Amino acid sequence: MTASQRGFTLLELLISIVLLALLTTMLFGGLQLGTRQLDRQTDRVERAARLSLAQGFLRRQLADARPLADPAQAAGIVAFTGERDSLRFFNPTPASAASGGLESLSVEFVEGHGRSAGALLLRRRSDEAGAAAHDSVLLDQVRQAEFAYFGVTAPGETAAWHASWRDMAYLPSLVRLSVVFSDGAVMPEMIVALRLSPGAAGQWAASGAQ
Repeated sequence: MTASQRGFTLLELLISIVLLALLTTMLFGGLQLGTRQLDRQTDRVERAARLSLAQGFLRRQLADARPLADPAQAAGIVAFTGERDSLRFFNPTPASAASGGLESLSVEFVEGHGRSAGALLLRRRSDEAGAAAHDSVLLDQVRQAEFAYFGVTAPGETAAWHASWRDMAYLPSLVRLSVVFSDGAVMPEMIVALRLSPGAAGQWAASGAQ
């Protein structure tokens, strides 16, 4: 048998299989890396879209908050309760609602448990008697969310940021929301001026650089 007719030896066959396996592994690793990068890009795009929707909704609702008297409090106290991790206020129901009137909105940061991430939750309830509350998730995969409130809390004081705003006779001039996601990404700080708060426009300008 000539050299050209003898075919592959066992050793040559084994070397070919090993080289093929190495090439396949390298190709598969490259595909996995590309897929992970594509997934990360997709996640960023989806998060940016959700973030834009959530911020737009909160801006509209907070800007239109109403300084209604709180029947559960002494005379002159408005129904606005702001804490570091939550806030509750009233504003008009959406134009699409058949009943009209006002609705209560609550936004609350709920911490995650174990390996589950936290979330920013929205609860809205119409002022109709017996109306059910509707809960939804504004933002998910949240590690930390903090609200702050800008205004004057007592006569003679200078307007400043506060960690809470409750039992007040007027709305805060500004509301700030800071969010950190579970992967460490930070949402651009959101500051909303409440239109029906006294001195909102002037205090917005005063706090712009703070």
